[in-house]
Amino acid sequence: MTELFSKVLMRPPSPSFVNCVSPYREKYNVNFPRALEQYNLLKKILTEESIEVIEANEKPDFPDSVFIQDAVIIGNRSKHALLCRFGEPSRRGEESDLAELLKNQGFRISAVKEPGTLEGGDVLITDRELVLIGESPRTNLDGIRQFANSFPDTKIIRIPEQKFIHMTAAMRYLGNGKIVIGSNVIDKSYLKNISKFTIIDLVEDLSPLKSNESFRAYMLPLPSGTVLLPPGNVRTLELLLREGFRPREVDFMEYWKCNGSYMCLISPFYNNL
Repeated sequence: MTELFSKVLMRPPSPSFVNCVSPYREKYNVNFPRALEQYNLLKKILTEESIEVIEANEKPDFPDSVFIQDAVIIGNRSKHALLCRFGEPSRRGEESDLAELLKNQGFRISAVKEPGTLEGGDVLITDRELVLIGESPRTNLDGIRQFANSFPDTKIIRIPEQKFIHMTAAMRYLGNGKIVIGSNVIDKSYLKNISKFTIIDLVEDLSPLKSNESFRAYMLPLPSGTVLLPPGNVRTLELLLREGFRPREVDFMEYWKCNGSYMCLISPFYNNL
């Protein structure tokens, strides 16, 4: 299996996380100490998987800043980092400290400009010279164009998706050429010409909502073949085992209350971007 990344950027939650942007009424019951425990567990798991973790400082003025996936796209091969421009106005500014941090890591920095919007939750990087980007409530066509200009050696497929705030809530690249998608969310016609990949239908909704109509692909694939997923999804666990992956159940409830998951808590340094 190709190593898609071996280093990630993370940002600890601050106590202001309880004021996150979320459509769920459960956000009023966010348990910050528990959220911090879940963050630290993810960090521990990544370290155990031999993934280097670089931490940015917490940002109390931005409750959602722990969801650092959305703030920046990091190309480790190109040594180019693209700072995103949030589609959610209240989050604009979360990325402001990352330019200096990444410059110190040896990266060239650019940023998405108005009228473009681009959030990392809409960007699905694969190890087979293809990037899938969702045109979503948070990412527009101009943002996708600016991504393409920033990484000109990358083939991009645009996928309209308006059911969730980010496309990757319904689609994940597992590795080994396998992409899992949620039912009734992603239009498969956009994927018909990607012969290098196997498309796998998700067998159940991985959100605590347990929808029977729109399945969420809340899982975090790691380069070793380990795939993190929420507890209690037996059919998906069996599916991952059949496909040759090693599932590991990890609770993420406090982040779900804020419309996120553990996959939102990392911004990988992509080795092929």
